[in-house]
Amino acid sequence: MKNLLLVLLTLFTVSTVAISQPKNHKKVTRAEMDAKKVAFLSTELNLTTAEAEKFWPVYNAYDKKMHAIHKESRVLKKKLNRFEKLTIEDAYKTTESVIKLEGKKTILRKDYLENFSKILGKKKGARVFYAEHKFKWDLLRKIKNGEGDMPPPPPMD
Repeated sequence: MKNLLLVLLTLFTVSTVAISQPKNHKKVTRAEMDAKKVAFLSTELNLTTAEAEKFWPVYNAYDKKMHAIHKESRVLKKKLNRFEKLTIEDAYKTTESVIKLEGKKTILRKDYLENFSKILGKKKGARVFYAEHKFKWDLLRKIKNGEGDMPPPPPMD
């Protein structure tokens, strides 16, 4: 009886440890992830050569600006992770700054919706944001299911 209990306990422990091990993911560089995004967006948007020549420089400018906002937002949100240690004023100002950045993102998206629509037409211009969203969710699903590559970690500033 003791042996059976010992065997069951050992099996339970081994299976628990095996299940909790992280899946082996290939780490990819930011450049590789960007290339996957370009390929995904190009397919989703069904860009012609002429559209692509005009679209990608504008999209890259948009992406660079959005990335800068995300980077700034990450710094502030990291600060908010220590919320209980912040002074009342610091907590308020930091939260206010995060909200302002969300507003900047909204304004940027609105401005670039117009820019993308001038190049691609209104339907394709609007589809850019849907395609970005779809790319992110598809990537997260693949990572969760162990199918995809891990994106590069955000830069630690």
